[in-house]
Amino acid sequence: MGHCLSWTKSTSSVFSYYFGSDGTVYVPGSNAFVKSLYGTEDYIVYHAKHFGDTGYNRELRMQKFMWDALGNPVFGHPLPASVSMQLPSGEPRSISN
Repeated sequence: MGHCLSWTKSTSSVFSYYFGSDGTVYVPGSNAFVKSLYGTEDYIVYHAKHFGDTGYNRELRMQKFMWDALGNPVFGHPLPASVSMQLPSGEPRSISN
């Protein structure tokens, strides 16, 4: 990523529960950061839930994030599973099993 050497802990959540017209994402957590294959995009990989129950009904998710002028990550909100995203740069345009 290379945008900043260290981060300061925020006083509030920077990536949390989302409820919107496009869907809901519960308790995103346990994240990691990766670059696209071409190294031109940054992604957050995390787990989230479709439902607000107390079970461990989680799935792995990934979405692109940006950087602000001060070198801080700007995550936006966790995207619901129904939202389409472009493949990371360098990934083949078709994926087969």
